[in-house]
Amino acid sequence: MEAKEPFCWEIKNCGEKERAACSAYRARKNCWDVPGTAINSDAAASCETCPVILSRIARAIASAMGTAQRR
Repeated sequence: MEAKEPFCWEIKNCGEKERAACSAYRARKNCWDVPGTAINSDAAASCETCPVILSRIARAIASAMGTAQRR
């Protein structure tokens, strides 16, 4: 069974005040899935610098490398 990926607010360690104001948190979805969240409404935001995206990429690479090394 595959482990559940953490939500963006878990990765970013958002506080209660940030979570309460966040439409993604209230919808229990990730920020890129909900229009109007900070990442979606910020023209300067970029996936290349997003800690959520970077952590998911790192886990995917680590998982792939672990699989490749076991072969």
